[in-house]
Amino acid sequence: KGLDLGVSNFYGKDSLTVGTKKLIVRKRTGFEVNYENKRFSARGEYIYGNDEPTNRGGYYVQTGYYFIPQKLQVIFRFDQYDPDSSKGSNISTLYVADVNYYFNPLTRLQIGYNLKKEETTQVDNDYLQFQFQIGF
Repeated sequence: KGLDLGVSNFYGKDSLTVGTKKLIVRKRTGFEVNYENKRFSARGEYIYGNDEPTNRGGYYVQTGYYFIPQKLQVIFRFDQYDPDSSKGSNISTLYVADVNYYFNPLTRLQIGYNLKKEETTQVDNDYLQFQFQIGF
């Protein structure tokens, strides 16, 4: 109870215009897992793609916990992506910490910090976010 598993796959051909028109094969594969109960959640996903000849891939893991059930939730996430596995030192890593306060099931305030690290040249792209969502 509370556990979901998923697998996805795509195989197709696409035309890419670089000078002359070229037909390339695109492949995508993904695996995901999600577990939730009343207070705790954990999820993760692994993705892999190939666009002749580029291989790319990544994954994330995320956990969340309600310190006050259905009201105050803290979430941590680790995310890593490699846009081209044949090139060295191009992986980006993202660390996320969020606090969610739910006024009701359709309304929440989210405060989060995103810390992004690049394997080679560091970019000043960390940010603090505030988000207010209302559903209807």
